[in-house]
Amino acid sequence: MQGRPLLTAAAIAAAVIAGRRFVVHAETEGAAIQASSGDDPIWGVSNTQGAAEGAVCDVIEAGEAILELGGTVAAGDDLTADAAGKGVKADPDPGETVQAGARARQGGAAGDFIRVIVNPYRLATPL
Repeated sequence: MQGRPLLTAAAIAAAVIAGRRFVVHAETEGAAIQASSGDDPIWGVSNTQGAAEGAVCDVIEAGEAILELGGTVAAGDDLTADAAGKGVKADPDPGETVQAGARARQGGAAGDFIRVIVNPYRLATPL
């Protein structure tokens, strides 16, 4: 299964990045690390191979990508990162904000790989 990315960037992996996970900017300019929570400002999704520390990782910034899930989602759900950078449903409590990174194009369960539309944004719910 392959996605159809519209925009990709090459980044240096500041730590090991698994394939098909949410990534964020690292402290060093041009570097990336795997996302680890719904509070991380998501940059995009790592390519299928991911990257070893110090290696180049392609980051899909926009368009369709394949993302590994960390929980059950339905088509159309907004997705954020779990502790392992996997996609989970972004469901902020009232008055809270979550950093979403994509929208599910299909449903799935933990461990599944699904098509998503990458479009990082903040998801907030009113009080």
